[in-house]
Amino acid sequence: MLNRQPLSDQEIEDALAVRISYSMNDILLVDWNAALLVDSEGDDVRALLEFSNVELLEMRYVDQKLDRALDQAYETLARRSMEFTVGFQILQCRFGKVDRIASR
Repeated sequence: MLNRQPLSDQEIEDALAVRISYSMNDILLVDWNAALLVDSEGDDVRALLEFSNVELLEMRYVDQKLDRALDQAYETLARRSMEFTVGFQILQCRFGKVDRIASR
């Protein structure tokens, strides 16, 4: 649904706070979700934005892989900790029996 109401002064100020302009005839507005470039010779800026998008996508991919690896590491550590605890309890029971037999 298109909102046809005028933007608030704060919204306009926030949007223009991230503008970059090198001359009177160009402007670049960049946000996380989009960018607006007005320039008759903006090929270099567009190429830089495309490169930045590729780098951002790569970092998101690496971040997801790292999250999965950390989740697997935590699961493995928790499982091994549980195995160690169960193993230790078994040893305690066995040595407790041996200790009781030896003390007779």
